[in-house]
Amino acid sequence: MRKQSTPRVGATLTEVLMALLIMSVGVVSVFSLFPISILSSIKANQLTNGKILADNAVDLVRTKPELVLGAKFWEPNTSYMANEVVCPRPASGSLYPDNNLLFRSSGGTSGAVEPSWPASGTVNDNGVTWTLVTPASVRQSYVVDELARAIVESGYEVELGNNGTPPSPLPSGNGVTRVNLQQRLGLATRDTSDFSLPDSWTVAFEAVPTGVTATSVTFSNIDLSGVNSNFRVVLGSTDFKNWATRSVQNAGTNTINLTGGNLPGNLDSAGEVGIARVEFRTNRYTWLTSVNRAANGQTRAQLVVVFNRSFSIDDERAYSYSGLTTDRTQATVTWGASPVPLIREGNYVLDVGSNRWHKIISPAESSGDTIVVEPAIEGTSTTGSFVFLPGVIGVYEL
Repeated sequence: MRKQSTPRVGATLTEVLMALLIMSVGVVSVFSLFPISILSSIKANQLTNGKILADNAVDLVRTKPELVLGAKFWEPNTSYMANEVVCPRPASGSLYPDNNLLFRSSGGTSGAVEPSWPASGTVNDNGVTWTLVTPASVRQSYVVDELARAIVESGYEVELGNNGTPPSPLPSGNGVTRVNLQQRLGLATRDTSDFSLPDSWTVAFEAVPTGVTATSVTFSNIDLSGVNSNFRVVLGSTDFKNWATRSVQNAGTNTINLTGGNLPGNLDSAGEVGIARVEFRTNRYTWLTSVNRAANGQTRAQLVVVFNRSFSIDDERAYSYSGLTTDRTQATVTWGASPVPLIREGNYVLDVGSNRWHKIISPAESSGDTIVVEPAIEGTSTTGSFVFLPGVIGVYEL
């Protein structure tokens, strides 16, 4: 009697290995999507926050023209400090004046009616004598960049763009002049609050203060040596229903002096405050404006949004380019022994000569290589300098 064979059950080792191979290819393909999705998410988040900051800045410029013009509009019946600078008011419905004149105050109170601004010399305005800022000292091509004015290493803050040494005498030609708004507006301290997202703050410490007045907060056993005007204090009531935020003016051994007005009556004593949070500005999303103004007042301005700006002088190094092509979109970039610039596709670059920002279409891979940008570089020269500021996530026309 023939023995009946039993059908084979299971899989051979070869079949198992082949199945694992096929499955691993699929798993690896899926896993490779995770880094791409994370990077895309980060980029999308940056672009979203950048656009929010840009929209905020555009609205802010309409109420604070000095952020583009480098000076406030003249105002009637207003007290002006000596050397404070103003510009004529624009016509109704216009954002900018129809000239690029700037006038410096002798100090005093302006009249009720705007004076007729002369093209030269001075004009009397009630208790103020206005002197025309001569064309030689007016920077028609400049950047408004108050954060850099406050943070960049001393000597380098006067220009965006450097060749490794502080710009002296001025202008050096290696960069674009940064307007000194603090000086022009007659401010005792530099105001940088408008140049970043309102939520760009990191907690330094939280504690219950031992003393509170309308203008100060006192702590015990906390080192305040690093606290400066880039910090702020957030105070909460004992029931956490009332809150107030004030900027830091300066700090002593145990006490932080506040600015921005007295604290409200329900938060101006230690018994009413349940928590004090000291925060410092992290400058995650910041902005600056590049401005070109013609003699007829025509103003072209770009708003530049930057993520995690380091304010390092190496990041602001100017690199020479030459051999600009006929279509003015391709040039040869060299950097020699200088730090290697961050040149990536999709990043932005500042052309120092025209004070205009351009998007990098094709980056240079080595010194002496060609870079392609858009739009075309303005002007007639075939040589110039580029500043490859890292972290620029968007450039918007104002």
